[in-house]
Amino acid sequence: MSIKFNLRLAALPGLVVLTVGLFLVFSFRLFIVGPPEIAAGHAFQTDRAFSRLVRILAEESPHAVDSLANDGVRERLLSEIRSLGFSPIVRDDFHCSEGRKAMRCARVRNVMFWINQPGPNAVMVASHYDSVPAGPGAGDDGAGVAASLEIAALLKDKDLARPVLVLITDGEEIGLVGAASFVAKDPFAKLVSAVVSMEARGVSGPVAMFQTSTPNGRDVSALKSDIKTASSNSLASDVYERMPNGTDVTEYLALDIDVGNFAIGGSPEFYHTSRDNLAMLDKRSFFHMGASAFNTVEAYLEQSGDEPEQQWIYTDFLGVVVLALPQLFSMPLIVLAGFLTLAVFFIKGSGSPVRSLMLPFVAIVLGVGFALAITIGIDAVRAEAHFAAAHPWALRAAQNSAALFGALLAILLLGRSVSRRRLLMSSWTCLALLGGVLSLFFAGAAILIVPALVVMILCCCLIFIKKDTVADLLAIVASIVFLVIVVPISALGEMMLFLEYAAPFTIFVVFCLLLIAPHVLPRDGFQRKFSWKLPMAGLGVILFFTLAAAIVPAYSVDAPRGLSIIQFTDADSGESQFGAFGKQPLPSSMTDVAPFKRGLIIGFEDAAYVAKAPSFETLGVEVIIEGDEVVADQRLLTIQINAADSDIVTARLEPRDAMAKSMSINGVAKSDADTKRFLCHGRGCRSITLNLAVSIHEPELNLQVNGFRYGLEEAQGLKLLSSRPASVLARGWGDLRLVSRTIKLK
Repeated sequence: MSIKFNLRLAALPGLVVLTVGLFLVFSFRLFIVGPPEIAAGHAFQTDRAFSRLVRILAEESPHAVDSLANDGVRERLLSEIRSLGFSPIVRDDFHCSEGRKAMRCARVRNVMFWINQPGPNAVMVASHYDSVPAGPGAGDDGAGVAASLEIAALLKDKDLARPVLVLITDGEEIGLVGAASFVAKDPFAKLVSAVVSMEARGVSGPVAMFQTSTPNGRDVSALKSDIKTASSNSLASDVYERMPNGTDVTEYLALDIDVGNFAIGGSPEFYHTSRDNLAMLDKRSFFHMGASAFNTVEAYLEQSGDEPEQQWIYTDFLGVVVLALPQLFSMPLIVLAGFLTLAVFFIKGSGSPVRSLMLPFVAIVLGVGFALAITIGIDAVRAEAHFAAAHPWALRAAQNSAALFGALLAILLLGRSVSRRRLLMSSWTCLALLGGVLSLFFAGAAILIVPALVVMILCCCLIFIKKDTVADLLAIVASIVFLVIVVPISALGEMMLFLEYAAPFTIFVVFCLLLIAPHVLPRDGFQRKFSWKLPMAGLGVILFFTLAAAIVPAYSVDAPRGLSIIQFTDADSGESQFGAFGKQPLPSSMTDVAPFKRGLIIGFEDAAYVAKAPSFETLGVEVIIEGDEVVADQRLLTIQINAADSDIVTARLEPRDAMAKSMSINGVAKSDADTKRFLCHGRGCRSITLNLAVSIHEPELNLQVNGFRYGLEEAQGLKLLSSRPASVLARGWGDLRLVSRTIKLK
């Protein structure tokens, strides 16, 4: 069977211009969602707030929970609070949070103060002051701390309708321990009915309000701003709810309170590294977060806190307004729009109905399929985990050009001799169908399509009463509404998920082409013969950007790779190793210093790059079994662990499927689920009493205990670190010395 390409020559320039325009919009979409410029006259004084942050961080040392550096940050924070005229309270507590079959424990010192008189129905302004061991945490979460103090200063002399508590937790980075302690034990927790939290996953870019409570009626109505509205939509909130990671708000939700969770999300390559510092923190992003949070706090204060509410779908529209609709209306509107567009398709259109209905589905399969195939192919030939970090333009352009090519190819293959109206309505019917299916799994996703579908419902009604000119205009408006909504949402998705995982978002550019393309085609469809020049030109563009994405450097000083080094000593065998986890090869400058090879670090299951290393001085890890008895079908063990010079102590049961029925650290128990390990951070973990309850039917049981110390000090280790390129940074826990011991629990 031969396929003829027919296209009226007058329509060709329109298709080309539209395709190029959409390519540019989606390829430069991150510039569309940038933070606003700092408004000098705004109540939130950015420079004043930033000055407090400079004083609090001082020398900008990493300040992990229960460390000497964190003591210094806390003392400077308390000084700033007192200078504002408030009376800070410090809650000192050893606590453990639970999750992923592990206990995460630390001695935390939460800092809090009341702006006015304490009482029920309080609004809480929340942040955390600890950092990861690898970085000073200027963005995560120094920005939130400084913004909290500025908000407190702005509210201090106001007549507030509700009490306001400022909570600055400790131990967030190791597993939300400070927030868990507050929720479980602090009497103030029972007084809180709404929280505005500030976080960061980067140091620049727009601020997103990415999480609400359920139902979210009061949260959505509090999303007010006198500047550019924070990026926000109900789909992001639904997706985040199902992700395994969390912020302190994850714990606060147990209080059944209203929630507005804000975060800076740009430049994630600096997240949890040494470059999460004052120099890299974009003051515009800081202003955007502080001003947005302040406006939301004021909006909560205007509420009584007991207004009846329901679940809403919502999105910001160009950062100007928030579009919101009760969620219960979304599915009926989607069904109505799908029914009406399908009716217009059959009654008012002309051309092959089978090819017309197939066209949008084929366009999606080809477009998104090509984008995915290119991304997977590049990933297969590149060794780096985030190969688009330094030059994202290449992969982004390759994905978008491939998606547009696939969609355009579907139009040329299946759209011949089909009227403009039938082409248009088939695409809107497909959008309603796929959007409705997605909304069954993520109800908030309906906001992507419902505003545009509402316009199309009116459009279809006008078509049936033969108001064709106005109907055509409304169809164009509906396409623009969809475009304006999905461009920033896809940009936000790319920032949160990394570009290497963003190929599925090309479905948005495919739909934009499908919804707009019919308007540049003849009313009765294209008919004349057309050559392969346009598809061949598209293939050339795709090839160029694909080759570019395959060869450009993956990392740079401004887009560094995360890589931490462990210097490991097995206390039982005396063997020492350097280790680096991950699959991508190490920089040659580092392998010149130590001949790394793929292998296993003793006691760890994941493959790593390992090399021989000298031992380092350590007081080691002492493990003493002080009690061992059988009660019913359980074996109860009391184990004393001493690690006098460790900053982190961890332990896990072996083999892999071994689980404890219960576990407690220093009397802080976990009893609601099976677990197999604990992580205890800080000086308070250097002497631990571990209580385990395990099944008597475990045939063989071992306990691996690890003591971690921050940084490398021995000469060979320092030489290795000095060989690390500027485009490589330690991340998270940072570089560590580790001593390990395995105890057989016979």
